[in-house]
Amino acid sequence: MPLIPLPVIFVFITFIGIWLISIVILQLKNDLMGESNEFGINLAYGHFFGDNKTIDGFRVVFLPFPPGPTAGENTTLNFSVLDEENSNINNIFSALIIKEKGSNRVIEQIPYKRYEFSDFSIPYKFSNNTNYVVTLETRVMGDPKYQAEPIVASFDLSVGDLSFIAFRHLMFYFVTPASLLVAVGCLVILYRRRKQRRDNDDNEDYDDDDEPN
Repeated sequence: MPLIPLPVIFVFITFIGIWLISIVILQLKNDLMGESNEFGINLAYGHFFGDNKTIDGFRVVFLPFPPGPTAGENTTLNFSVLDEENSNINNIFSALIIKEKGSNRVIEQIPYKRYEFSDFSIPYKFSNNTNYVVTLETRVMGDPKYQAEPIVASFDLSVGDLSFIAFRHLMFYFVTPASLLVAVGCLVILYRRRKQRRDNDDNEDYDDDDEPN
């Protein structure tokens, strides 16, 4: 069975390490950038990729961050409301309702607010580890139907999923550092091998020059 070349392993591990680090950096950025409006809602400029619902051609995307939130930690609820061409919609009004799934009790209700772009984020901190239903209501200005009545999209969200929390901790605290160490080790090995190869080539050239004509 042929061995995988070391440079291929190095590139693969480096890619995985960079991807994991980018997730951590994004989490830190969401926690540290505290500018918010009067309802504590921040705008985001880019489509999100996550659970989505299509309603009469409109697509509503929901992506919590971290993906497996726990009670008491800072969580960002990211939304994108897209038109039939998968593009942003200007000047929408959206409201958010969060309910406990078991009791159907409303625990949070953020009133309608105007958004210039239809990609936005809502910071929130859940109090209990349980299952929730997150409902986004959106009115689209100028639309013959959904200006008067809202687009309603509901998403299930599990807070405190122990299996996902264990996976997050494993990735952040063990896999990421190990990947970085292995990547650095591979880089050092490659550097030493190349240096040794260059030294050997230089020695061979020197020996050839010393041979009598």
